[in-house]
Amino acid sequence: MKLRDSVFVAPSREQLVVRSPGRVSVADHPYGREGFVRMLAGGGFAYVNSDALSVTVFDASATESASFSYPTRPIPVSSEHFDSVVANHSAGGARILRDTGPYTWAPVVGMAVDDRDRIWIGLRGQSGENLWEWAAFTRRGRHVASVRLPSNFRVLDATGEKLLGFATDDLDVPQIHVYGLLWEKGQE
Repeated sequence: MKLRDSVFVAPSREQLVVRSPGRVSVADHPYGREGFVRMLAGGGFAYVNSDALSVTVFDASATESASFSYPTRPIPVSSEHFDSVVANHSAGGARILRDTGPYTWAPVVGMAVDDRDRIWIGLRGQSGENLWEWAAFTRRGRHVASVRLPSNFRVLDATGEKLLGFATDDLDVPQIHVYGLLWEKGQE
C-alpha cells in the first residue's frame, strides 16, 4: 500500500521531558493537552484541542468547512492534587512540574461523532464534580443536546440512541458501558 497524501497534522499529547546528563526520560504530562480527531460521514473530519472547546470541521479534501466554539472556564488544579502528583514523580519530574506551574485542567476530555454527524464533546466539570457534560453539536456548531455522565466515563462511539464508552473502576480497570439517549420530539 502506498501513502497518497498527508492532509492534516494534529498535535499529540503533551509530554513531560526530563533531561539529565546522558539520559532523557519521557512521560505523559499529568496536565498536558491533546488533540482529538474524528471522521465524519463523507470523508470529512472534526478536530478539537483539549485546551478549549474550539472545533474545526474539514471536508474530504482537508479544507476547513466550518468552525465553532463553546465557552469554557479555566479549571484550576487543586494544591492537594498537585502535591500528590509531584510526590509520584522522580526528583527531575517534580522539579519541572514545580517550575512550570500553576496548572489548569484541560476542559475537553474527549470527542466522538455519532451516526448523524453530531459531534459529541466531553467537558470536564469543576473539581469535585462527579458528573461531567457531554455536549452534541451539528457540523455548523449548533448545540443540540447535552447529557451529564460520570466523570470517569469516556465516550468512544455514539449513535442516535446510545453512547458507548468506557469507565474505570476504583482500581483503574476499564469497563465498557452503554448509556441510552432519550431525545425530545424533533430533537433526534
